[in-house]
Amino acid sequence: MPTYDIYNEKTGKTKEVFCSYKDKEKTLKEEGPDWEYVIGAPGLNYQGAVGAIRRAGTEWNDVLKGIKKASGKDNTIEHY
Repeated sequence: MPTYDIYNEKTGKTKEVFCSYKDKEKTLKEEGPDWEYVIGAPGLNYQGAVGAIRRAGTEWNDVLKGIKKASGKDNTIEHY
């Protein structure tokens, strides 16, 4: 279930509500007319056109190199 932030315009207080969308609407009605839903952006991390192997780090790349070396010449293991 998602977490929603609701904000009280009079007091400036913010609450986190962990519930379904339907229950969020119900909570807003129960709290009163001073409360409103705060629309926020999700936490995204953009690293451009970086592949998963590079994002995993050098240690993982070392593991892949070891696996590739041990598995013979006809394998499809990629590393950088």
